Amino acid sequence: MWRVDARLRHIDCLDERVDRVEAVIGREALESRDAQRLMTPQVSIITAVTFTAPIDDINGFGSALQLGGYLVSAFNCELPLIDRWGLRSRLIR
Repeated sequence: MWRVDARLRHIDCLDERVDRVEAVIGREALESRDAQRLMTPQVSIITAVTFTAPIDDINGFGSALQLGGYLVSAFNCELPLIDRWGLRSRLIR
């Protein structure tokens, strides 16, 4: 039983750390005009800051596709390419 108690205390400690990190991220988001513009009921503070963090100036991209390509390379991941009708046509890398 002591192992369960120790693990629960560890989880509580981690939860407190996550709360502190989220507070810092929230303060950063409030200072970022681009992050504020992205925040909606569907886009959380964390998502907005994650999206804007690797981008110095969003106006430097000529299109949403260029921005998407940059983010794919910045995060080294795959994203579906969505056409103008909202259909996934292929993955971009």
